[in-house]
Amino acid sequence: MEFTTQFQPVMEDDLRKLVHDLRGYHGIICFALDVLERKPTKGNQEVFQEMLARNLARSQSMLTDSASYTWPKDSFGSASELRIELTRLLHYLQTKKRIMIPHQIQDQIDSLITTLLSIGSRGL
Repeated sequence: MEFTTQFQPVMEDDLRKLVHDLRGYHGIICFALDVLERKPTKGNQEVFQEMLARNLARSQSMLTDSASYTWPKDSFGSASELRIELTRLLHYLQTKKRIMIPHQIQDQIDSLITTLLSIGSRGL
């Protein structure tokens, strides 16, 4: 029992860091999509496409790593923030128009959506 008491704060810190990092990536993803939707100049379009691709890859990697990690069952007592963040991004990506997005980045978005749905169906 002493192990669980000592382990729980570490798990909560891990979850807090995970949520914090994902919020950063997701904020940049949403911002880049918003900018690209407004048809920016060619130079800005390239910058924001690169930014979008980079943060999609980081988010995908972090979620894949987190989903493959074996979390103790009681570690998600305070995970509602994580579920809210994942749900918010999933909704945003599914409803966003992707007019100015190259196919490669659209494939990244689709892959991230698949990952989010997979996590949601089995729980992180």
